[in-house]
Amino acid sequence: MTLKTHTIILLLVFSPYLTFYGQQIQEIVALGSPLSESSGLIFINQKLITHNDSQGESALYELDSLTGQFDRKVIIENASNIDWEDLACDNDYIYIGDFGNNSGDRTDLIIYRISLQDYWNTPNDTVFADSILLSYANQTSFTNQQNATNYDCEAITVIGDSLYLFSKNWLNQKTYVYVLPKDIGNYSLQIRDSIAVQGLITSADFNTVSNRLILTGNTPFAPFIIEMDWNATVPISQLSRNRYTISVPGSIQVEAVASISENSYYLTSEAFFGNSGSLLRLDGGNGSLFLENYSLETAMLFPNPITENFQLQFKDPIADVNIYISNLLGEVIFQMEYFNTDKIQLIAPQTKGTYILTILSNTAMQKEKIIVQ
Repeated sequence: MTLKTHTIILLLVFSPYLTFYGQQIQEIVALGSPLSESSGLIFINQKLITHNDSQGESALYELDSLTGQFDRKVIIENASNIDWEDLACDNDYIYIGDFGNNSGDRTDLIIYRISLQDYWNTPNDTVFADSILLSYANQTSFTNQQNATNYDCEAITVIGDSLYLFSKNWLNQKTYVYVLPKDIGNYSLQIRDSIAVQGLITSADFNTVSNRLILTGNTPFAPFIIEMDWNATVPISQLSRNRYTISVPGSIQVEAVASISENSYYLTSEAFFGNSGSLLRLDGGNGSLFLENYSLETAMLFPNPITENFQLQFKDPIADVNIYISNLLGEVIFQMEYFNTDKIQLIAPQTKGTYILTILSNTAMQKEKIIVQ
């Protein structure tokens, strides 16, 4: 099998300048049937375990971590897959989050807990699960509000003796943090903290080697990863963190993350805008996910929002750069190539609204949202 190696451009956004970072990301394998909607991921005993979301089979699928090839399917006999969204594990159990709630109208939220001993030793690839029942303490309305609710969740991880859930807030682009015991029970979830993530969170993992909490998410423009240095004495919203935008060829929607070492991760993406889902591997360096400097180029965009004209200011002259402006349908409405420049003057699109600005050089790519008023 030939592995596809792409350059992954990671844009550190907590900075007044737009700084490029990069790594090599490998597409281990395209995930077609039966895993076109892979939504959760864990790495255990040198195996990857995943599942499908939204009305998929109530099953866990085991993949070879080197080739991504499907090895085994384990049925959870007493479970239903209403909207499975993420996986977590500890030394004793696998936890399946059936808490996807895009419409905000579910009253049957649940985490299935499966004994690892049962999972590994079942004679017929069938196991039974315990149930951890959930509800949101602050939710009073269960009217169907498709993609317009803050009572959706797609991310779960284990930290210490607790389960941590991170909501997918369609309305305010934040994530609410919920914490509950790993014990069987019926829990009314209270918001522990809130993080302004500027997107929709799709997965979580706690890297016990690096002591970092990792969140993945998506925006209309590109997926992203948030990396946080864990400190149990500090509120999560105050943890030191970096947020990186992922730009790869084509459009992907990242759905799951699993750590495999101090600074290496597997990701899965689901079928999206005509692209098949994929199993991806990202390898970092020097003890952190994204430390290697991919490009010395930096650019500052101003003003934004825009009324008439705007400007890109590069730290150093760039020999060759292409600028694209596209609408939210992906239609390119402006394209121009510039040579040996450190400053570019641009005219705003005539119609008010939100657009995507893409800056593409020989060594880096950057996508930014611009707003025309």
